Amino acid sequence: MARSIAAGVASMVKLMFPNYNYLQIIEHIKATAISIDAKNPQYSGNLGTGRVDAYAAVSNEDVRSVTLNNYSYTDTNNDGVLDIGETIEISCEFLNVLKPVKNARVKARSMSLFKPQFIVSEVELGDLQTNDLKIPKDKFSFVVPENIPIDYTMDIEFFVTDDNGFCGRELVPFVFRPSYRTMDANNISVTFNSIGNIGFNDYSNNEQGKGFIYGNSQNLLFEGALMIGVSPYKISNVARGSNQSYKDLSFSTDNIFILKNPGNEAELEGMANFNDLSFLDGIGVDIKQTVYQFNEDGKKDFIICVYDIHNKSDNDFDSLFVGLFFDWDIGPSGANNQANFDDEYYFGYVQNVQIDTIPLAGVKMLSFQKLNYYAIDNDGNYRGDLGVYDGFSKEEKWLCISSGLKRKISNVTDASHVISAGPINLKKNDSTRIAFSLFSGYSVKELRENAYNSYITAKQFNLSEWQSTKLPTVNCIEATYPNPTYKNNVSISYNIIEKSNVNIDIYDSNGKFVDSILKNKSTFPGVYNIEFDTSYLTQGLYYVILNTGNGKCFSSFTLVR
Repeated sequence: MARSIAAGVASMVKLMFPNYNYLQIIEHIKATAISIDAKNPQYSGNLGTGRVDAYAAVSNEDVRSVTLNNYSYTDTNNDGVLDIGETIEISCEFLNVLKPVKNARVKARSMSLFKPQFIVSEVELGDLQTNDLKIPKDKFSFVVPENIPIDYTMDIEFFVTDDNGFCGRELVPFVFRPSYRTMDANNISVTFNSIGNIGFNDYSNNEQGKGFIYGNSQNLLFEGALMIGVSPYKISNVARGSNQSYKDLSFSTDNIFILKNPGNEAELEGMANFNDLSFLDGIGVDIKQTVYQFNEDGKKDFIICVYDIHNKSDNDFDSLFVGLFFDWDIGPSGANNQANFDDEYYFGYVQNVQIDTIPLAGVKMLSFQKLNYYAIDNDGNYRGDLGVYDGFSKEEKWLCISSGLKRKISNVTDASHVISAGPINLKKNDSTRIAFSLFSGYSVKELRENAYNSYITAKQFNLSEWQSTKLPTVNCIEATYPNPTYKNNVSISYNIIEKSNVNIDIYDSNGKFVDSILKNKSTFPGVYNIEFDTSYLTQGLYYVILNTGNGKCFSSFTLVR
């Protein structure tokens, strides 16, 4: 109803002032509106310019409106973060939209509970003709108050007057002490907060953060969140909850996500520590999150996220699962999206199946726990499978992080997915490490290249394992143990230096083929261990042959009965 009335008034203004452009029509209607603040004191200052007045709009020709056309700000240490005690300077550009103004001036103020300490609160604009742009020579400046809380949004009001009175009013929101930072040191720009969210800090408004941007793309991510569980009833997480309008808030922190540039290993590193110890139903874990962003050739299209989990509870966990939930929106509103799992390179990804000019987004687990993956139709319309439009319950979250490779592909719809590690055996006071990479590209082939490069980089810098192991320098069988063995199982430790199809065969002392342990197993570079059941073998000497296609190596073990 209100929209129709406003549109009708706009038509009348255009009829009376045919030379107006669209901005002048809007500002003319705003300038002639009737304030309703006095009738709504609890919302005073938050109701715009008021109620449209058709008669005033068409009968008043002497209307003035000066608007804030653009602004920028700097802080004391130039990191873009408005923190306690810093001096903030705001440079503004004003546009006179309607009638000329004389001796115009602008006063900055705030009605916030935590009032800024203004150093310069008023600047002169002088005389402005219609459509004049002006940047005042003076900048507004204020000191951030000491008692302002984390993630506090404060509106700064710019109030414009001239010799004849009111000329305009603009409210600009500023976020103080943000607990989130955007990492943009390579082809990816992505925001992390201090409690396990990726993309945005303020689900579901999604105004605090940039989401996930690849190159010059639009934002590709609606929601990203860490989830840690030990049962269907014990899930600590920051993903949307049973009421999908609100996220669960299991984690808390006393520290703000910080950036280090350059980092110890990467071009840019981000760090945060948080825990669920104050959460009534918390598991009892402390999490150190470290994010690595490299910028060398071959490393510009991924980010590595490392989670060091410390069990501070009084319980030993034999089935801990740690995962990431992503609701990607690849294209308009996430329509025509499909979540999928790449069986060759072991990563999950989401793509728009109708528009091939939009990047795909992928997630890979880099550490060496068992992998779980679940593709989700957000609407939940497929044969009664879970969806997230109606909320994301703890039971559903547990199903997604703990069911192995349960559902590898979604329907073509608005899609999400979960990738996780587990089950993990974590005794009290022990720690473990789980690492993931986030990457993008314009084809599955590009995703595979970036998944592989992220894996190699994680190994190169010892990011993916709690007990760090560098990449090997030669293909070989490191050990077969115990040797000699009196038991039924023999462990075979082997190294791979480049991506290969690996075969491991067993021969007896006469050179007769006995068994194949691996057959053309696609394997990334790394250090591996495999168990071989010898219960059906007779006593004697056996040879283990490793064949990568680029050469063979062997070892042996003796079986004693």
